[in-house]
Amino acid sequence: MFCPKCGATNPSLTSKCSSCGSPLPIPLQTTANTSGMGNLSQAPLEIKGWNWGAFFLSWIWGVGNSVWIALLCLIPFVNWVMVFVLGAKGSEWAWAAKKWDSVEHFKRIQRNWALAGLIVFLVGLAFWIVYFVFAFWAVTTTEAML
Repeated sequence: MFCPKCGATNPSLTSKCSSCGSPLPIPLQTTANTSGMGNLSQAPLEIKGWNWGAFFLSWIWGVGNSVWIALLCLIPFVNWVMVFVLGAKGSEWAWAAKKWDSVEHFKRIQRNWALAGLIVFLVGLAFWIVYFVFAFWAVTTTEAML
């Protein structure tokens, strides 16, 4: 492996250059599991894309997946933008933040988050519909009594 700073040749398993001491890039194979390595991790193409669990459950999903930037959803007005950012980048951030057994394991857990988010959304929507139907009913029956 060549050092990007000084160009010296180094053994492939070293993390620092033997000549100048600068950190060497981690060689990645296509089958390497780099999850949980923070900025050094590389998200596989299979996991990139929209994350419905992060979109629907925002900060709850973030705490569960150790993606602490999701706590920005608790700030008023920032949350309107942050849910879309989490939906778009959430899978990559979750891959980098937490160690996963495999891509399949990651996808299964994220699918569970998406299902939970969908259920919470649908239950909330049902409550809103019941609320507005009841409010409409209450207003119309009150006006009829007058």
